[in-house]
Amino acid sequence: MTAPPPLPPLRVQGLFLKWIFAACLGVGALALVQLRASPIATSIPLWTLAASATLGVVWYYVAWSNFAPEDRHFTPFGRISAFGAIMRLPLGCYGIYWLFAGLSLFCKAINESLTRREMPVRVPYALAIAGPIVALFSAPWLVRPGDVDAKMMLVCGTGALWFLFMLQCDSARRFMILACLA
Repeated sequence: MTAPPPLPPLRVQGLFLKWIFAACLGVGALALVQLRASPIATSIPLWTLAASATLGVVWYYVAWSNFAPEDRHFTPFGRISAFGAIMRLPLGCYGIYWLFAGLSLFCKAINESLTRREMPVRVPYALAIAGPIVALFSAPWLVRPGDVDAKMMLVCGTGALWFLFMLQCDSARRFMILACLA
């Protein structure tokens, strides 16, 4: 009696991106604490903010494109590619709408795939929407002159919400890929 062939390796791409994102936020927070001690540290929070925002978009692209191909036609994803999802974000008012609509589609698609396979894990839609809501409502306050520390802490808090969503989503994506391999 021969042993069954080994399963292919788990292929969930982009799992490391959330940790780099968190590291950028952490460096930004530490630089913010040291802001008073060193004049060089004043540009570090801005660079880490830009890096973490870029990594967030890259993670979203990779997570969207890593969706199970056999589920793509049975979920709300439909024909929207990962590139199309990302390119809708900088389109002004439509980009703001798409941020919420895209996250909604993203969560629904993964949750429907997991539901069809009777998996216990779900992507939390409320957590996906919390970060953009905090960012949108705080945007007018962020552009006014004033307390830089409070502003950076608000940005780090928004990033922390997004990081928690990434953790939950990557866990659900792992279950989805495992279910596809079974």
